[in-house]
Amino acid sequence: MQIGGLEERPDNIALGPPDTGTERSLALPLLDVAGRIFAALIDPRRQNHAVLGVLAVYVLVWTLYAVVAKSSQDIHPDTGELLTWSNELALGYWKHPPLGVYVVKLWTMIFPVADWSFYLLGTINAALALWLAWRLSASLMSEEKRVMGLALLTLVPFFNFLALDYNHNTLLLPLWAMTALFFLRSFKTRQLGYAALAGLAAGLAMLGKYWSIMLIVGLVLAALSDARRREYFCSAAPWITVLVGGAVLAPHCAWLLQNHFVSLDYASGIHAGRSAVAVAVSALAFLLAGALYVSIPLAIVAFALRPSKIVVVDSIFPSTVDRRFIALMFWAPLLLPIPIAIAAQSRLISTWAIPAMTLLPVVLLGSPLLTLKTETSIKIVALAIVFPFLALLVAPLVALNVYLHPNATGSSYYRLLSIEVQRIWRDQTDRPIRRVVGDRAAAVGTAFYSGDHPVVNPHDTASGDSMRRFSPLNLETQDVRRQGVVAVCMGNVSECAWLRHILPSADRLQEVTLARRFLGWSGKPAVFSIIALPPIPVSGD
Repeated sequence: MQIGGLEERPDNIALGPPDTGTERSLALPLLDVAGRIFAALIDPRRQNHAVLGVLAVYVLVWTLYAVVAKSSQDIHPDTGELLTWSNELALGYWKHPPLGVYVVKLWTMIFPVADWSFYLLGTINAALALWLAWRLSASLMSEEKRVMGLALLTLVPFFNFLALDYNHNTLLLPLWAMTALFFLRSFKTRQLGYAALAGLAAGLAMLGKYWSIMLIVGLVLAALSDARRREYFCSAAPWITVLVGGAVLAPHCAWLLQNHFVSLDYASGIHAGRSAVAVAVSALAFLLAGALYVSIPLAIVAFALRPSKIVVVDSIFPSTVDRRFIALMFWAPLLLPIPIAIAAQSRLISTWAIPAMTLLPVVLLGSPLLTLKTETSIKIVALAIVFPFLALLVAPLVALNVYLHPNATGSSYYRLLSIEVQRIWRDQTDRPIRRVVGDRAAAVGTAFYSGDHPVVNPHDTASGDSMRRFSPLNLETQDVRRQGVVAVCMGNVSECAWLRHILPSADRLQEVTLARRFLGWSGKPAVFSIIALPPIPVSGD
């Protein structure tokens, strides 16, 4: 019997195991589990609960992976930066808009400031994006293809390895999926509720990162190119979307105006002004890296499903209006940045492609000309089940490799550095540390593990003048002198002599050597330099 182009099989039939030997005994239970999960996910009566259960296990396994694999290092600087900003809430920050900071602030009101809790935040964020991608595909693909699409997305590093380090790029994963979902429903139904939700989601995406403008441009292009554009733009829906999105962005826009567009200036100052060769190389790397990130799903579709040339063409240039709409939303954020970057002489970063990938399943599998076999589908679900557990098995080796080869940012030493900073500070004052400056990574790492919840103002020479220009701080003001300040730098005293230029009133630069212990062994040592300038009483205190 055929259902939606697939062969219907009883749930208790295991598919595709080898005929003999140990491999058969191992494959049979796995394929049986995969078959049962597949059956639950394609059953309209059970699929909503089933997908939540699957994603809950996904969150648990990948969080455990992170705890083990990252046990020989400390928190990523991008995550630590969000936490330190949350110690001083504002409508915007010198580097990014504020939504990621608010999420972290809310998270730390519920969970402790600890490595594991931020790994959990990252995996929940990825699982939410997967769930939204599942919801988005409901009206565009058969139930069987929806299951396949979800399985393929779990094999993309954006939804596991890279998602573990919560930052402004991974934050966009669910926001872009939510914006696409509500905008598609608003465009098709022109209902004011969906229009308002689309505006809310788009506004939140922009408050997550300005890069979301690429998604919004993609939405506009998709709407303008669609045959139903007249009905849509003559309705109230697009204007409700614009009004709600504008209302969400208004407070941040006022902050930008008040602060002379500092975060926009930062973005252009850090990434613009590149040579034509550098821009071309970054654009090529952006495309190639994006393709490599999704190489596993692409390879599975190519070799397991063997789509014909007609199917490939229909996937790239869809024949149906809804799929064409989705395709434009998918391709615009990936392709539009290239001519814009060339015109602006700006570099592109490969991880900026992260949030666009929630639409990948519809592009890959949406063609009605592509048919699936139940046997193949269950095997791919089995692969998706095995993958995180295999990662969990090798997690100790990952941790050992990081321990033996610590990275250049010094992330293996942040907790130890924070302890040393606290010791040096407490020798001079019993007041809490309120501000940390110096190398961005070292300063953020120090602040993350400090119980005093200090604010960080990086003055990193590795970023040239830009970091100091966009993170302004007059360290000789009364407020700073009253609070005191700590400066940190990875390197010896001579390499970190520049700290004396930003803290000219400091007495001395102290050098410490740190070595992380892992499984009872002492690792590779690293040298850090520290200046502790305790609070100085000023008139009026």
